[in-house]
Amino acid sequence: MRTNPFRLAARLFDYRTRNNHSVATLPYRACLRLERMEDRDNPASPVGYLDVVGLGGSQYVAAGWAEDPDVPSQPVQVHIYVDGTFAVAGTANMYRSDLGHNWGFSITIPAQFTSFQQGANHSVAAYAIDANGGTLNPQLTSSPKPVAYGDAAVTGGDVGGLGGVTVGTAGRFAGAVDSITWNGFEFVNTHDDGRLEQTALWGIPAAETSPRDLVRYNPTEAGSETDIGQPTTTSVLTSITKPASNELTTTSQMALWNRAGTLVDNGMAAYNPDQTGQTLPALSNYTMSKDVTVGFGGLNNVIHQPVTINVPAADQLQRIQVQQIVFTTGTLTSMSVYNFATNQLDPLSASPGATLTPAGPVVESTTDGSYAIAIVSRQLSGGALTLSYGVSEGSLDSNGVPYGVIYAQYNSANGNLGPYSGTYSFDNYIVVGTRSSVLASLRSLQLTGWVQTTAGHASLLAAAGNGVVAAQSPGYGVSLYQPSTGWVSLGTGDADAIAVSASGNVVATFSKYGSSNGVYEYVPGAGWQHLWPNPATLVGITGTGAVVANFNGNGPTTRSTSGVYEYTPSTGWAPLGGGTGLASQLAVNANGDVAAAFPGYGVYRYKVSTGWILLTSNANVTQLGIASNGNVVGQFTGYGIERYTDATGWSYLGGGTGDASALAVDANGDVVASFNGYGIFRYKDSTGWVLLTRDVSPAVAIDDNAHVFAEFPNLGIWSYS
Repeated sequence: MRTNPFRLAARLFDYRTRNNHSVATLPYRACLRLERMEDRDNPASPVGYLDVVGLGGSQYVAAGWAEDPDVPSQPVQVHIYVDGTFAVAGTANMYRSDLGHNWGFSITIPAQFTSFQQGANHSVAAYAIDANGGTLNPQLTSSPKPVAYGDAAVTGGDVGGLGGVTVGTAGRFAGAVDSITWNGFEFVNTHDDGRLEQTALWGIPAAETSPRDLVRYNPTEAGSETDIGQPTTTSVLTSITKPASNELTTTSQMALWNRAGTLVDNGMAAYNPDQTGQTLPALSNYTMSKDVTVGFGGLNNVIHQPVTINVPAADQLQRIQVQQIVFTTGTLTSMSVYNFATNQLDPLSASPGATLTPAGPVVESTTDGSYAIAIVSRQLSGGALTLSYGVSEGSLDSNGVPYGVIYAQYNSANGNLGPYSGTYSFDNYIVVGTRSSVLASLRSLQLTGWVQTTAGHASLLAAAGNGVVAAQSPGYGVSLYQPSTGWVSLGTGDADAIAVSASGNVVATFSKYGSSNGVYEYVPGAGWQHLWPNPATLVGITGTGAVVANFNGNGPTTRSTSGVYEYTPSTGWAPLGGGTGLASQLAVNANGDVAAAFPGYGVYRYKVSTGWILLTSNANVTQLGIASNGNVVGQFTGYGIERYTDATGWSYLGGGTGDASALAVDANGDVVASFNGYGIFRYKDSTGWVLLTRDVSPAVAIDDNAHVFAEFPNLGIWSYS
């Protein structure tokens, strides 16, 4: 057998020849050029590299490169083995710019080979097959690679010129997030199954009688306390997918942190009403899903993570607490709290091991502000829960390594007993980067889900059922918004009260313009019509364009009396329902039904079929609304928002609220309200109260699709669907 002298010299002296020149040691892929000179009596082994085994879509993919130096232009077959068993063959024929050749491969591993026992490491190996059919079929460099079902990583766009944020999940933690990195910095503490970045729930099962304590029942995404240090977890990862390079989804069944019967805080025993129905005593019947996307709304440093938890009816709770929690590395020792009112960071300090519950999300950062992390959240569905934020700082894990904890926490509203069951959904946003970039993104996220309709401002807003909106803008007068055309100025001075119909008719009253004062109606195509020369205090409009107005001593009769009047083009002005006193609040629906509060008399409702009827003698109402079915919603000072129905009378809406500074009701009875210090909430019977933004608004409106409109000082008029 002859020996190739070029190959021998290269091996002895680590030199390669290329274009008749000798070159000292080069990167290996450049050195491969020499191997093409092999003669057929000394065939060269195929070469290559297994770069990665990772999730792609719903299956795992092995990717790398391979070539046969004897026939470098001929594609090489690559065989993939899982745990020593042949799984699939593929071809290395993809172009790789770093190699300059079509030597790359990306081979999808069949699902039956990657539905591994969750959490346990498995071995994926890649072999290059000799193109000439020889016996030289070597395993590729960096093969085999360990992989577990649930191991995945996604990366977003660039942040500050320092690369994207990468989020990783781990199979041994049932797909919980075990890594968040940016610019080489790790934000997440992964010491055990109870840390990480994950969802946890505490509850008092309905079957529990004594002692009732949340700590006894604790479904947890990543696993049980007994899983610490183990290669697998009690929680069950039922699916994981990677729809895009920056997005992954998981569904899982949550373990109980403490197995039934084990001692927990205060010497109490953990409780699991389903223990007899489970093969694993530490497994609950609670399931959850999450969608992790790196990048949101143009903010590459925001991780958007909606989470849904299903509480089975059979396992309903008396009380509930849900946490989206991030255990952070111990280098993030500086703390501040995001102030929703000022949009700034306020200093925050805590002694080691202490837990604080500030009014806003906590920002943990390095002392120099180079790295920071925060979490903000809002509830999307489920029974109304109360949101709070918290931090625990300066604790040590069992290895003596410091860590921190930041979280968004939801509790049973006002401590109400349940039952709590069904689907609970939460919109979570984890923000990382420098302290200044985290602050900037928190400011942007404050209006997450909202769309700006105009940068102009409004002191008054009114919406019709089809999304037509009227606004009074100080110094600019009345404008009309049509979803198809946007905002149009109607060319007026400043109005004192406005209302709008679905056809775009607007009624407005003016008191600052002398002989031009009075009540006007705008009709599309016809312009403004002067209905009465004296201004009203309150106005409304029906679906047919009839105008309802409240006058204070200057009503449109010969006696100029106070009260509520109705105007139609065919009949002119007439006292509504035979005449009333002066109203302090007025609401009109598209059918022409009217709700009004009369000081000293109470809240009344008018229908053509019934006339005026008394609903309550309490007239201390600051806001009123009326739905198309005649249900009336009122903001009663000191009592919050209540709703009246013919079947039930008055009741607190959604279990009770504080006093609202602005309120509106659509035809279906959905309510939007702004609460000073708390934000804007929307109420539906199907969801209860849901926070839309922590910002507050002096003016809100809602159409019949529950689309909300609100004025935000210095930001303009925004809509929320």
